[in-house]
Amino acid sequence: SICVDEGGNFNIGSNITIIPEERFTFSITDNDGRAALLIDKKGKLISLEILELQKKIMELSYKMENQSVNIAPMSLIKTDYIHVFSYGQSLSRGTMCFNPINTQQPYDNVMFGGSTTSSTPSGQLDRDYENNDYSKFIPLIAQDNNKGEAESPVCGFANGFVELQLQKGDNANQWKMVGTACGEGGRSVSYLSKGMGGRYEDLLKQVNAAKNVANGLGQSYSVWAVAWTQAEQDYADNTSRNVYKKTLIALHDNLKTDIQLITGQPFKPLMICYQVASHRYYEKLRNDLALALLDASFERNDIMIACPMYQFEYSQDSLHLIAETSQQLGKYYARALDYVKTTGKKWQPLQVKNIIVQGRIIDIEFNKSGLVLDTTLVTKTHNYGFDIWQGDVLQNIIASVTVIDKNRVRIVLNADLPVDSYLSYARGRNGDPYKSGRIDGARGNLRDSNGDTDNYTDRQGIKYMHNWCVAFENKLN
Repeated sequence: SICVDEGGNFNIGSNITIIPEERFTFSITDNDGRAALLIDKKGKLISLEILELQKKIMELSYKMENQSVNIAPMSLIKTDYIHVFSYGQSLSRGTMCFNPINTQQPYDNVMFGGSTTSSTPSGQLDRDYENNDYSKFIPLIAQDNNKGEAESPVCGFANGFVELQLQKGDNANQWKMVGTACGEGGRSVSYLSKGMGGRYEDLLKQVNAAKNVANGLGQSYSVWAVAWTQAEQDYADNTSRNVYKKTLIALHDNLKTDIQLITGQPFKPLMICYQVASHRYYEKLRNDLALALLDASFERNDIMIACPMYQFEYSQDSLHLIAETSQQLGKYYARALDYVKTTGKKWQPLQVKNIIVQGRIIDIEFNKSGLVLDTTLVTKTHNYGFDIWQGDVLQNIIASVTVIDKNRVRIVLNADLPVDSYLSYARGRNGDPYKSGRIDGARGNLRDSNGDTDNYTDRQGIKYMHNWCVAFENKLN
């Protein structure tokens, strides 16, 4: 660290740069802050080799924990009929989404026909499991099934995907999507898994039936994606973050294998998820299952999060959606699928790319530009959604949160970071209402500006397809 080189010159320093802080009582550094000698508060001489190794491990750990795995390119092969599923619990089925929007099919998208014994003979999206007629396709529409279910996200998903192809110059008759919603309300990720409650087997039953119908029409068929809209029940069941992640990944692994066995398609169907935002409804302080969904998306290339949920309008029960937001959720699913189809790459939501901590300054680099702290579409919350924690104890030391560049946010603290502290976003706090959504739920105000050019109008007005930042946690020291 301190030496004389071959030319007789005295050299000081190493490749370690020390940011001014209170970790060391004594140090020898050069003018650029490179350290030659360090002594900590306990009087211990610090090895620069160990410090460098720790730095590399921390950097690698951060990248592994917080960056999506992006390995081999993904390919989706077009067939005459393309099946997209809405799978999960009640939100996947349109519970409380009364007064449905998609009552007419604008394209050639289809669902299964209903039998004369179902509550609505024209079709049910397989929401009456025993009664559906899987022998034919009929136009895909949303309708009230007289059981409190109406506008499923699958209509927004299928129709929204075709809309995106038309924007690229395709004709409507070039795309035929099959849309079904085969989940079940109030069910856990375990119940919806293979060999458990029967819904998984219903999904495979639909794959087999849809393939047979398509082939009977002289058409080809494949499954491109399963939209996963589930986690609320697992808050009620106190499922841990790690157990949920592992169970979800296993569920998707089984789906990929079983679907390919039926269809013979050479590519694996994707899982496109929402990020649940209803933990406060269940009186939880931690949003562990929102983080579990994010963990799964980091661990697997073919599991991705379309969007978080806190920016949406919820129904009066603060747990289910309204028809307009159910449709918009489906459009977010469609956009993620279209991105994979167009680029061959994994879709990523607005999420953290890098974090730099220097004393009382925290700079966060995100993966998308045009950042905005929006307090109009989402009601302003504490520090725009950012908080510092030590364990589960809130550290109320954030002085300001500002957007300082096209893709960077700066947090300035009014006190030093405690040991083992971490940063959260969209977690909420103790004392916050036991609600969900953009007004009273656990939420954040950070988004990009994608919706400035990507938007549409429904009966409520303009709907902006901004990318809202996912809920996250990151260690700071």
